Amino acid sequence: MRKCKRKKVLPLLLAFLITFTSFCTLPLQTEAAADAPILKFDFGTAASSVQDRYTAVTPETAYSEAAGYGFEDISKVSAIDRKTSDPLKSDFVSVSDTSFNVDVAYGDYTVTILSGDEDAGTNIGIQVEDIQKVQSTHLASGEYKEQEFEISLIDGQLNFTFTEANSKINAIIIEKIPERTEADNPTVYMAGDSTVQTYDEYWRPEAGWGQMIPRFFTSEIEFENHAIGGRSSKTFIKEGRLDEILRVIKPNDYFLIQFGHNDATISVPERYASVPDYKKYLKSYVLGARQRGAIPILVTPMGRRDFNEETGEFRVSFSEYVQGMQEVAEELDVKVIDLSARSVAYYNSIGPEGTLSVFLYTDPGVYPAFPNGSKDNTHFQEYGAIQLARLVADEISNLDIPLSEHVKKIEAPKKAPAKPSKVTISKISNAGALVSWKKSKKADIYRIYSKPSTSDAYKLVGTSTIPQLFLTGLDEETSYDVYVTAVNGKGESAHSKTKQFTTSKAMKKFDFGLTGNPVKEGFQEVNLTTLYTAERGYGIVNAENMIGRDRNIGDDVVRDWLGYFASEWEFNVDVPDGIYAVKIYVGDMTGSARTNLVIEGQDYGQVSAPRNNYTTRVVPEVLVEDGQINFGFGGSTGIVNGVEITAVGN
Repeated sequence: MRKCKRKKVLPLLLAFLITFTSFCTLPLQTEAAADAPILKFDFGTAASSVQDRYTAVTPETAYSEAAGYGFEDISKVSAIDRKTSDPLKSDFVSVSDTSFNVDVAYGDYTVTILSGDEDAGTNIGIQVEDIQKVQSTHLASGEYKEQEFEISLIDGQLNFTFTEANSKINAIIIEKIPERTEADNPTVYMAGDSTVQTYDEYWRPEAGWGQMIPRFFTSEIEFENHAIGGRSSKTFIKEGRLDEILRVIKPNDYFLIQFGHNDATISVPERYASVPDYKKYLKSYVLGARQRGAIPILVTPMGRRDFNEETGEFRVSFSEYVQGMQEVAEELDVKVIDLSARSVAYYNSIGPEGTLSVFLYTDPGVYPAFPNGSKDNTHFQEYGAIQLARLVADEISNLDIPLSEHVKKIEAPKKAPAKPSKVTISKISNAGALVSWKKSKKADIYRIYSKPSTSDAYKLVGTSTIPQLFLTGLDEETSYDVYVTAVNGKGESAHSKTKQFTTSKAMKKFDFGLTGNPVKEGFQEVNLTTLYTAERGYGIVNAENMIGRDRNIGDDVVRDWLGYFASEWEFNVDVPDGIYAVKIYVGDMTGSARTNLVIEGQDYGQVSAPRNNYTTRVVPEVLVEDGQINFGFGGSTGIVNGVEITAVGN
């Protein structure tokens, strides 16, 4: 970040205040002791009155080391005083293309900004430390707004950059947040990209190693995974994600930091960071953690599925970034986990074919998030994420730090696990069933295979890291056979005993669409005039402003939909009290769909459909105690194509 030259002894440490007349620019003042200062700035003209116990800032207030605050370029600052009775609201400065800088000690701060103009509209937008902390806002004439936010500071100077032309500022208050104290047990924070992040259920079997690492540590250790896909060391900072961590991390917590994959993406300028810039950003993570008493640990980016076709030997990925991180580790004397070297060695030990079960290689039709299958040489499926997490945990156990003592004993398996036993089928509906089994020792993950009973060929239908899986995508009133295997680094077990079950029939089916559109056989029509009444027993609660579309692609359920963009709508169905399974169809055959689902007050998250396609979500167990199922649909599209309701048997 671009900074003005800063003084070494901060002005907030001054033990006395010097008072001038209200027509002068006052020296920086504090309202509390030096260890918990409150800095207050009143912005206006040189002739304006100044609020008591505030420091005046005018268009002539240029930054200097002596003052420790001021504008970087005063030629881009003007001021107006509306001559009202309120010293703070009466006057303001208007700023374009420059910053207001304040020297303060590193730490965490609460900032309050007052904006407004008695006689004209106000535009305001502010970045602090390159993070958009005040979103672009328009205020009407005579309207004032006080906006408060927290910010973590690493480099000793707060930089306020105004992102709206002629932003108007009346006052700024800066208050240091008290330092946090050490907890009884440390928390491990993680920053990184999609190879580290935790994925929600929809994206199975995709997973990051940060999602799987808690299984290798004792229960005293908590993990907070802030990693998110598509981020580089640069964008993680600029989006305020590092700021979020630094404002909560405590003394003797740990901070695992892995970047490099997206930093190297030169074709995406907003992500790309050259190696020198990458090293600079990494230092911000390390210094920010250390300033707050936490312990940073750098993690080199793991290798991709990239190998020599002739020899089968895997190549080191992002070698310049691996080296850059190691140089930062040496320069700052920070612990480093060389996941690059460990991952490549692991890939070489199992060979190119073995890595197909590590990386995100899936067959078509197995997982709803990947209807066409996937061949991904960067991201991991659950089994692979577990293996990478195992490597990270093993490295931590060798770092000779207090966290090392909490790593569970990691022994490579000597043989494949025993086959799963006691397989049971429950919660059977028209479209799904819960498969459960007894946990197998030394198993990392389980594979579930199924087929219609009339078919000869089993196919993989899912994987699970726990001894149960809810099967979906099943046909109504159809018999299925299922078995389970257990997998670890030595291979796959023999399969369990085969279980057979038959799906039930839905008691109610609804096809959502426009009036006059085809309705699928066996479904009841729901259009924009289908409002709930007790006589009907089902319907939309309020259809005002809702819309519908017929794409004329796909079967009669998925071709059309009803929805309410960026808002919420409700659909109620009368049923006897009991337990039900619900199947929801969501999709737009000429676009994409993202619908938030709530049933009986329970939030089931977002149902996302691929572009020009649809998806289904089965909720296996909905308890009804008041004679009615209440559905809430919302999100960016709020699209629904169909609903099926089935009484669940045990």
